[in-house]
Amino acid sequence: GQSNIHLEGVEFRKNKITSKKEESQIEAAVLSHLDRYLEIEEILQVASIEWEKPREAPFPVRELAEAEIAAMSMRDHWDLGTNPIPSFAEFLEERGIKVMSMALPTSVSGLTCWANREGSKSVPVIVVNEVDTGERQRFTLSHELGHMVMEVADSIDEEKASHRFASALLMPADTIRTEIGRKRQSIALGELFALKELFGVSVQAIAYRCK
Repeated sequence: GQSNIHLEGVEFRKNKITSKKEESQIEAAVLSHLDRYLEIEEILQVASIEWEKPREAPFPVRELAEAEIAAMSMRDHWDLGTNPIPSFAEFLEERGIKVMSMALPTSVSGLTCWANREGSKSVPVIVVNEVDTGERQRFTLSHELGHMVMEVADSIDEEKASHRFASALLMPADTIRTEIGRKRQSIALGELFALKELFGVSVQAIAYRCK
């Protein structure tokens, strides 16, 4: 049948330029996947959880440090403290964000969009590339959430702001300092792998966050 859903505000996380034709094909695949997703919810009579954004969102970001503040505000909104977040995709789903894993071109790590249906509220959607590692998918989810909840000034690189948001959300500064101390000149590989296990992100992401 004909879908009554349309997508708005589609934003891609790309490693390199993707053609408009390829982007259109991806959007069509997302729309088809989402249509089935929501139809299954209706068939099973599962109430679709509504997204409730924080009252302060979108968080204004006029300098990169404010992306960190935005991440901490999201943690406060969800009453997370500074603990690592297990099962991040499931966590987001339980808060009204539709998370989908799909086969995407290698040039695309993920995307965000809003799905609109007649007579219903807009539904936030995050899509990750199913071929990526779990650690990369987890970071992409956090990165794309940053795009959803921040309002980044034109003078700031939005991708860098979303990276800073993702790092702070998944690896709170206080937790990092508790684990490795406040002043370090080096870190052992074994420590990095222990932190990888704790936070569920790549060693590269941890090393950059420590820096």
